[in-house]
Amino acid sequence: MDLKYLKHLARIGSTFIHPKGFEATELLISKLNIQPSDNILEIGCGTGGTLIEIINRFGIKVTAVEILDEMIIAAEKKLKSLKLTDRAEIISIKPGEKYPFENNSFNKIYAESVLGFQDKAGMEFIFSEVKRLLKPNGLLIINDALWKQGVPDNTVNKIVAQAYKDFGLAHASPSNIDLEKLIKIAESEGLELMNQINLTKDFIITHNSTNMKTASPFKNILTLIVEIKYKIKFKKHQKYTDLVSSYLILFGKSSQRP
Repeated sequence: MDLKYLKHLARIGSTFIHPKGFEATELLISKLNIQPSDNILEIGCGTGGTLIEIINRFGIKVTAVEILDEMIIAAEKKLKSLKLTDRAEIISIKPGEKYPFENNSFNKIYAESVLGFQDKAGMEFIFSEVKRLLKPNGLLIINDALWKQGVPDNTVNKIVAQAYKDFGLAHASPSNIDLEKLIKIAESEGLELMNQINLTKDFIITHNSTNMKTASPFKNILTLIVEIKYKIKFKKHQKYTDLVSSYLILFGKSSQRP
C-alpha cells in the first residue's frame, strides 16, 4: 500500500474520515468513559481530530502513534494552532514496528479505520501489541468497516486490487476479514470481547465537535483537481458499500492475563 489517498487527506487537513464520521467518534468517546487519571493511546491518529476532541473535553494528555509523516505534520499543526502541543505526544512508527512503550503502559487504547484495512498478519500484530500495552482490566475500542460475512474471496480480491490502484489502500481487509473473524483474532491474541455495535444499522445521536471537523480550504488548484478525481473514483466504488458493515467494538484485557 502506498496510502496515496491518506496522504491527500493529510494535505487538506481532513478529520473524522472513518465509518459514520464524527457520530461514531462521539460514541467512541462516550464508551471510553475518560477519567483524569487515564493513560490513553490512539493507534493511527491521522490529522488529530479525535485526539484534539479528547484533549479539549477532558484536559488530559493523549499519546498517539502514526505511520504517515504527512498526518503527523497536519496533526501537530492543528495542535499548535490550538495551543495544545503540551497535551499530546505523537510518535512516528513504521508498519509492523513494535510500539515504543513498556508493557502495561495504558489503561485505554482506541483506533479508528486502522484494524479494518489490515491483512490477517497485520491485524494479529496490532492486537498483540494492544494486549501487551494494556494494563489489567484495560479497554480497547475500535471503529472500523469490515466485510460482511459470506462475501466470496474472489470478489474481495477484485475490489481490493481496484482500491489499491485508485486509492493506495484496501476497501477493507485484503484477507476478507469479517466481524466474526476479527473477534476470533483478537481473542487468540489475548483480548476479550465486551460489546459490539453495528454502526450501519444503529442510530447515533449527532453532537457538535469542539474542534475543526471539516477539511481546510484547498490551498491551490492542483489540490482541488486531485480531490475532484478522488470523488469520481469514489462514485465507482459506491456499488461496493453494501458488502461492508461498520462497527464499534470493545475489547478488554482480563486482570487474570499477564
